[in-house]
Amino acid sequence: MQSLGSAVVRMVLESLDLPENVAASPHAAVNHVVRLSHYAARPDATEADGGLSLEAHYDSSFLTVLMQNEVEGLEVQARDGRWIAVPPERNTCAVIAGELLMVMTNGRVPACWHRVRTPSGRERFLAVLIALPAAGSTMVHPLDELIDGAHPRLYRPIDFEAYMQFRYSNEGRELGNRSRRLGAFCGVKDSSDGEEPQTTTASCSEKATT
Repeated sequence: MQSLGSAVVRMVLESLDLPENVAASPHAAVNHVVRLSHYAARPDATEADGGLSLEAHYDSSFLTVLMQNEVEGLEVQARDGRWIAVPPERNTCAVIAGELLMVMTNGRVPACWHRVRTPSGRERFLAVLIALPAAGSTMVHPLDELIDGAHPRLYRPIDFEAYMQFRYSNEGRELGNRSRRLGAFCGVKDSSDGEEPQTTTASCSEKATT
């Protein structure tokens, strides 16, 4: 899973026509964290809540790689607002772009708005790999090669540890989960409304064969 996570980041940057040395360089500063997640069965799930186990959110990481078991639940939001289920197919992983990747690509790769539902009432297990800045390399900034007249800078350099403190502070929580938080913390804006630079949630989940 670690090699898959690094490969996805490299492929994303290469798809943006970055020089090979630039596309390869971020991996030295990425730390992979692996964990197991468990979503308990919800016998009390109602039609009103749709079996929602984890409310819609952005991940704060570069990206998250999910290997699901046979129980459905992951959903991503498309550009038109529809929720699309990501089926737990054997020998596949779901790759979720996070806020740090959006910063590094200057908004070219939007963070993925996603949620978890377990309407089946079955337990759900999955392995999760999270790509984060390595210790001592917590500053993330838009790559210079992705800033030009047609693509002005959207984000100031962001200290990941400071952002995480802000994200879960009272001030950050008051901004709501659909993330004016990132824009308020490091967004470059022409007004003082605190809105996050506008991006879409298209193509935010891809499956790769392991």
